[in-house]
Amino acid sequence: MSATELRARPDEFNATIEADHALVECKKPKRKNTAKLDTLLYTVLILPPEIVSLIFLYCIPFPCQWEKPDANWRCPAPLVFLHVCRTWREIALADASLWTTPHLRFDEYYLSTSATQQRTPAQIESFFARWVERARGRPLTLTIHGDMMRCMGNVRAAALLTRFAPHVKKLDLWLSGRFKWINGARSLPNLVRWPLLEDIEIMAADNFRDIADAFSLTPKLRVLADNDGVLSPSSTIPWKQITFFHCMLVHLQDCVDILRQAETLEDVRFYLDDGDDDGLDDETNTVVHLHLRKLFLDGLNNGLDAILPLLALPALESLQIEELPTHPDSMLHFLERHEAHLQELHIHQLLVKSLPQMPALTKLTLTTKNEAYTSDLFALLQCPERRFLPALEHIHLCRFRSQERGDYETMARALTDRWHRADGCADIARLRSLTLQIKLIGDELVEDFEGLLSPVTALKAAGVNIVVKIWGSKW
Repeated sequence: MSATELRARPDEFNATIEADHALVECKKPKRKNTAKLDTLLYTVLILPPEIVSLIFLYCIPFPCQWEKPDANWRCPAPLVFLHVCRTWREIALADASLWTTPHLRFDEYYLSTSATQQRTPAQIESFFARWVERARGRPLTLTIHGDMMRCMGNVRAAALLTRFAPHVKKLDLWLSGRFKWINGARSLPNLVRWPLLEDIEIMAADNFRDIADAFSLTPKLRVLADNDGVLSPSSTIPWKQITFFHCMLVHLQDCVDILRQAETLEDVRFYLDDGDDDGLDDETNTVVHLHLRKLFLDGLNNGLDAILPLLALPALESLQIEELPTHPDSMLHFLERHEAHLQELHIHQLLVKSLPQMPALTKLTLTTKNEAYTSDLFALLQCPERRFLPALEHIHLCRFRSQERGDYETMARALTDRWHRADGCADIARLRSLTLQIKLIGDELVEDFEGLLSPVTALKAAGVNIVVKIWGSKW
């Protein structure tokens, strides 16, 4: 079976991956599990090498899995494949794509004096060099987790990064670790050239100084994620060539200044600082950004009222606002100015009745935190006198709270009516999907979810893709 055929049969592929995971995570099986282990080993070994290599690739950890690794997992993929059998070792070493995501981890385990696998700086250098050699010139996605400078020293850390930086295309920095800092002057090595680097994600960088200087020499940098708000418009990074920026705890004035400097931004996510009491400068003028297509804003209800009137984004296609502004008019006026091109909208459900026409909108997500949902949206969709959101194809209700069957019947009637009215109608789109994320309150239980949801699930017969997700007391 070829790799293409295997991808086309996801059930068999997932079963094979589960078998592979069970095999590599099993350390010392008891006697009663020996037969099962032999069967799993035989099952994987009889597959063609290219299929085994594909399975290996799906076992590579994601960067987020390194934040809280299993304490017993000291030899992750692809390293573990070198120690199972000769065949697996040959397959793993023959596939350079398995070695394009090296992880350098410097947390309390690897730094502890009692750690059985504590690595010296020389061992780290040798480990990384062998990894790069096995990648055979392919661009790398490098993850550095923890305090590299504390473990190796600034000089050796700088030398290591300088040596291998030309191979790195994506860099994930998880710099916080879980230990207390003893040297507040620690910094990443700067003046390192990163000729291929396009994507940087920085976590907990507030423990380092001059972090932006470390990436001032990145001619191809396009994507930058900063999850601690340490990057500001004054940072010495190439703002004019950034296309994506993700920043936590950002001040309102910094949002405006970044949009002014980053002229090529296409996608930006701002998590506003709740402690931002300074607001915007009195002389702040309207910000016109010609390339921004996606905007995400969260936090600071008053801050939304302040920043939205200043933004003019003629290319905006997707808007996500997590909070309800203190004065909803600021949001509605913003929507009216951008309704012609907006295709995706994520807002609070209380704003539905005041939405403008938005002829290009295809996806609408409504969310709430405390209020129960009303039938405003579905009343407007059903109203024959108003062509409400004529291009709408996808509805997503997030944190839906109603447990009344009548609410689901109202949805079903409105959507069924919309479905039939759209038949042969050029100015009304046919709904393609409805997603409900139902939030249960406290320890609330529902005895008959099937009966409760039957009105909307019946829409599947009309061709609407229905997805229902139910959440308990832990949101």
